[in-house]
Amino acid sequence: MAEIYQVSEFKSMSFNVFGVKHSVDLLKEFPKMSLIKGFVEYSGADRNKVIRYVCYMYDKNSPIKDYHQDLAVRKAECARLSGFSSGDKGILEEVYDMKNEGVLAMINDFLIFQNERVWTMYVSNEQTFYEYQKKLLRNVEGDRDKDILQALQIKSRLMTDMDEINNRLESYLRILTGDDTQMARVIVKRRMITPESIEDNV
Repeated sequence: MAEIYQVSEFKSMSFNVFGVKHSVDLLKEFPKMSLIKGFVEYSGADRNKVIRYVCYMYDKNSPIKDYHQDLAVRKAECARLSGFSSGDKGILEEVYDMKNEGVLAMINDFLIFQNERVWTMYVSNEQTFYEYQKKLLRNVEGDRDKDILQALQIKSRLMTDMDEINNRLESYLRILTGDDTQMARVIVKRRMITPESIEDNV
């Protein structure tokens, strides 16, 4: 599949890792990264890959979020661009689910570095939204009507909470984009991009 991104789309990122070879030490390439404590203190051998992932995934100016609205797809795409492969399943599970304390520190410190509270709230709420969705998609099980009814009531509450979270996300997005209708049209257009349509245009 042909690459769908333009180099110019990454220039507004805090650190434009898109144009840097994977063999390059990012902390040396971008001395300002040393201000991000989590980046410096992470001791894993895959530090370069994780730094790239965090930049692609959590930079407020990363174009990846405009192309991939689905959070799971976006995470997988950021991992691919960062140089992770199918053989890195173990670390990727920790990265995706934020189970690794070192990775969590990197993400948290990077969000603080950007000094963008609205973006931080957007990321946090989006993560919560999809965690709720996972629970919502589970089958309702129970041996008694009472248990089934209770499970359904919990699902109803989850849907109400998700609706509230979605409203907050929309509000944050309007603030972040400045109610830019042109940007909204671009995002809608990019949602229509599929691997098949890309290959047809190659």
